[in-house]
Amino acid sequence: MSGVLRPQHNRDTAYFWEGTAAGELRLQKCNACGALRHPPGPACPDCGALDRGHVTASGDGEIFSWVVHRHPQVPGRQTPFVIALVTLAEGPRLLGELLGVDPDTTEDLIGAPVRIDFQHVDDELTRVEARMSVVTDLLVPGATLPEWSVPLTPTVIVSTAIATRDFQDVHHDRDIAQAAGSKDVFMNILTSTAFVERYVNDWVREQTGEGAVVRGIAIRLGAPAYPYDTLTFTGSVESVEDGVAVLKVTGSVSLGDHVIGTVKVAVA
Repeated sequence: MSGVLRPQHNRDTAYFWEGTAAGELRLQKCNACGALRHPPGPACPDCGALDRGHVTASGDGEIFSWVVHRHPQVPGRQTPFVIALVTLAEGPRLLGELLGVDPDTTEDLIGAPVRIDFQHVDDELTRVEARMSVVTDLLVPGATLPEWSVPLTPTVIVSTAIATRDFQDVHHDRDIAQAAGSKDVFMNILTSTAFVERYVNDWVREQTGEGAVVRGIAIRLGAPAYPYDTLTFTGSVESVEDGVAVLKVTGSVSLGDHVIGTVKVAVA
């Protein structure tokens, strides 16, 4: 990317860019007094010593301040974008782009927890760019997911059964399904499970800009999901333990609850 602004590389900053290339966030450390600092420099602002090293930061922090950059244009970048000043868990502050937020609808972000991520720019310099992705209150008990509705057409019922390699005739042959006592063809359990996972994953991605790590899904089926109906999902965070949230998810149709279950999920 020839139009991208290049960072300054010198003896003071080399360790930092070598770190980002390795996927590490490195902070300069004074070997004399132990103080951490960023941006890097030749002398310690606390004790004045020139003996310097570095430590690898956890990458966790919270937003100290932020701004939406709209003008002027930045080479290699599309405006608008959000710039945040983050207070790292180790103390120093770091400036970077904030991902996973909409610049046009972003509300007050001060104090929001964040994680540091890295984005590869090009192979010529083997450099990555430090950016931040918002971590919302996703894993807070009581948080609710917005409704999501899926129109159920015959095509949806039949094609998803075939896509999940479920060739049971009651899922694609109306005559056989009715002969078996069913009103019509109906959704198979594999599709119900997939819709539950998609519902949770889309919510996590919308909140954080990243996909979800699903640790487990447990569901039970109730009312059948027939064509010409609507499957509507709702959900909430029931509990949190060791960084993994247990979400309760319900998918309802006109006849009642089609699927009820729990999803264990963490943010990717």
